[in-house]
Amino acid sequence: MITRQTQYGFIQQALIASICLIAVFTGGFLILDLGRDPYHNAPITTGAIEGDTGAQGIPIVAGMVTAPKFSLTPAKMLHQMQKDPKVDMPALVEYAVQSFDDTPKGLILQSYLIWAITANKSDAYIDSLLNSATAKGHFKTPEALLTLSGRLDTPSLLSAVQFAQSRPNAVAGSEESRKHLLRLSDSLAGLSLAYYGDPQEHMRITKANKISHRLAEASVGQVVKIPGR
Repeated sequence: MITRQTQYGFIQQALIASICLIAVFTGGFLILDLGRDPYHNAPITTGAIEGDTGAQGIPIVAGMVTAPKFSLTPAKMLHQMQKDPKVDMPALVEYAVQSFDDTPKGLILQSYLIWAITANKSDAYIDSLLNSATAKGHFKTPEALLTLSGRLDTPSLLSAVQFAQSRPNAVAGSEESRKHLLRLSDSLAGLSLAYYGDPQEHMRITKANKISHRLAEASVGQVVKIPGR
């Protein structure tokens, strides 16, 4: 027969376990509140701090700047666009993809993307579909869309399709040059979208830095120059 003292012991242990679980979950939410994105889980190793300036007085921006704000996600915006009979979605996809990859492999990426958009697939589904296809070797990720983590930058690719509708009205960008601290989710197209409002202006960043057309070989925290006009 269980004594009253033993019963109190069980209750006390249960309370301690509950408190520990609450502390663990609370700590997790606090970490998320600090802005630690799951794609940005590597620490910035450089000693540069946001607001600092380099030797040439160029301001340094810590991490990704705010991209253009839209009420809908990139995929949902494309779904809305294709409802317009005047919009030739396959042509927009072709223009966007071929601007990043004009090889036969680019045609495969193009066909995947056209199907996903016309089938009204979500952003997450399209991202999973394209990254799974490139992992299987169905096509090669265009270097400008390759992130430091080795994934295809799907949001920037979808945004490129959207911006293809308004070409050649490219955004000129800021008057002043800036410097950007690289993060795992960064790609050249993504930086171009964030700083210039157009993912297809990535060549301006490539030419301003001693880097190839890809960022996969760069390091988290590495400083990249973002040229002005």
